[in-house]
Amino acid sequence: NTKRFFNRGWRGINIDANPYVIDSFIKNRPEDINVNIGVGKEGGVMDFFLMFPTTVSTFSFQMKEKNINEGCEHLDTVKVHVETLSSILKSHLPKGTDIDFMSIDLEGFDFEALKSNDWSLFRPAVICIESPTSFFDGDFKKQTRDIVNYLDDVNYELVYHNGMDAFFKSSLK
Repeated sequence: NTKRFFNRGWRGINIDANPYVIDSFIKNRPEDINVNIGVGKEGGVMDFFLMFPTTVSTFSFQMKEKNINEGCEHLDTVKVHVETLSSILKSHLPKGTDIDFMSIDLEGFDFEALKSNDWSLFRPAVICIESPTSFFDGDFKKQTRDIVNYLDDVNYELVYHNGMDAFFKSSLK
């Protein structure tokens, strides 16, 4: 999602827990701030499941098992340092910078990342969260329902879903 913005001159912060993927960000997005850390409910160290393809690597044991059942390969489990989203932003977001767009794609760990933000300090205008239509069952399934309800509680509204990603906009002026 953010590569399109990068190609149009936008710059931002890329946060990726995968120690093997961050080098690609550093090489291909040198004008961005690239941080090799995981996002969690609190600071510490967590198991990170390296998968093939790398795009489905995750902190979620359940998501790892789901991916294996769908034909992905579990390559390794590594210990990764994690911090809260607000802690990472406090450390890396230049002072006075507004966040126009935030894309969250944490393979089953999205809700934990959202809950770790300080919404009074860091309030993106638009948030994009990966939520394929397979997360829907006529009504939102629990994970998606929890995300929608949580974001509603912090004054965001669901404005669009394209079958892969859900987009929320801040309802505060």
